[in-house]
Amino acid sequence: KGQRELNVRYEAQPNFYYCGPAAARNALTTLNKDVSQDDLAREMGTTENGTDSAHLITKALNTKSGKNDWRTIEITTPNADDKQ
Repeated sequence: KGQRELNVRYEAQPNFYYCGPAAARNALTTLNKDVSQDDLAREMGTTENGTDSAHLITKALNTKSGKNDWRTIEITTPNADDKQ
C-alpha cells in the first residue's frame, strides 16, 4: 500500500562530472521523456567542474518535463530533521 514502481530507463554517466545530467535524465525517463545527458548538461551549464547548483538541475527537470513539479529545498542546518 502506498508503493509505486517507476519504470526508469537507466543510463550511467559517461564521465566523472555528469552526475547532475545523468540523474536528471534517469528521472525524466519515468515520465517517458527522452532527453540526452549532453542536452541536459548544456542546459544546466555543466562543465568538468560539475553543475554549479541544484537549482539548475531543478530548472532543467521542470523545463524538460513540461511541469513545475520539481523543486530544490535547501537545508540550512548541519543535520536534516525527520521532515526534511
